[in-house]
Amino acid sequence: MSLTGSELSSAILQAIIDDGDREIDAYLGQFNLSGTAAGAVQSASLKLGKAGLLDRALQTGDLEASEGEFTSSVDVTRAVKALRDAAFALLEQYRDSQTSISAPHLTFVRRIDGR
Repeated sequence: MSLTGSELSSAILQAIIDDGDREIDAYLGQFNLSGTAAGAVQSASLKLGKAGLLDRALQTGDLEASEGEFTSSVDVTRAVKALRDAAFALLEQYRDSQTSISAPHLTFVRRIDGR
């Protein structure tokens, strides 16, 4: 079992992470930004990775965890949506902070009578 708590292979986990990172790149690319090591982008990547794991578990039917007498089930659809919403909220904050910093400001000056 990996540090993620998942028994999935490293290749599958990496594919889920890569897919989330491609979503981030596509989202940020709309604003001429790229994925960075910024904390907000890293957190968004982690949230999309978690959503990807849950979505995969939903698709394969492997979600319910059971150990002894303990059984737990999660509303996966709601959990995936909440994680994705949180990820894109972080990306929007990052986008807004970057576009407000780098947005060019134009000033127009009009001359009247050669002055």
